[in-house]
Amino acid sequence: FIDIAEDVSPPPPLYPCDPANILAVQIGLNQVIPDSQYPNLDLAGFCTFPIGTPVLVDAKFMTFTPSATGLHVIGNCADTGTTVDARLAVLTQCGVPGSLLACDDDGCTNGAAPYTSKIEIELNAGTTYYIAVGGFNAAAVGPFNVEITGPSAPPCPADLNGDGSVGGADLGLLLGNWGVSSTGDLNGDGTVTGSDLGLLLGDRRACQ
Repeated sequence: FIDIAEDVSPPPPLYPCDPANILAVQIGLNQVIPDSQYPNLDLAGFCTFPIGTPVLVDAKFMTFTPSATGLHVIGNCADTGTTVDARLAVLTQCGVPGSLLACDDDGCTNGAAPYTSKIEIELNAGTTYYIAVGGFNAAAVGPFNVEITGPSAPPCPADLNGDGSVGGADLGLLLGNWGVSSTGDLNGDGTVTGSDLGLLLGDRRACQ
C-alpha cells in the first residue's frame, strides 16, 4: 500500500506589524517576549553589526511616542542569563528596513556576555517610532526587559514649539497636523483631534 498524505504547506509566520501584534511601550521597563512565529527583520544594506549578519531573529515590534524631545536610551542592559542576547533597531515605519534610524548589537557589554544591547538616540515629542527587538540567533528567546529613559516632559506639554508659553504658534502646529499622528498629539492616542485641542486650550490658561 502507498500512503499518500496531503501536501500541506506550513502556515506563514505571524505578521509582526499587525496592530494586534505590536506592543505599545512607555518610559520605564517594558517586558518583551519573542515569538518564533515572527519573521526575522533583515537590515542588510542599512545596518552592520560587529559579528554576524544584520538580522534580528523573530523580531517583535513596539510603538513608542515620546512626551518630550531629546536624548532617549533604549536597551536591555539589566538582563542577565544565557537567553537575552538581543539586538535592537529604531525605525519610523514598522518592518521597513529603509526607515531605520539606529541599530545596535551588544552596546551594553561591548561584545561580552550576556551580550545585551542599547541605542542612544534623539527623538521628537509626539512622533511615533517603532522599536524592534530580536535575538542574535534562535537561542535568544528572552524575555527581554527593554528599558527606555528620556528627558522629562515639559511643565506645559502643549508648548509645542518650546518657547515657554502656550499660544497661537502652538495652536497653529496642532491644527496643521490635524487628523494625523504627529506634533500636537497631546493625549498620545496616535491622532491629532479635538481632544488634543481641548488639552491645548486648557494648558493655554495654565501655562502663561
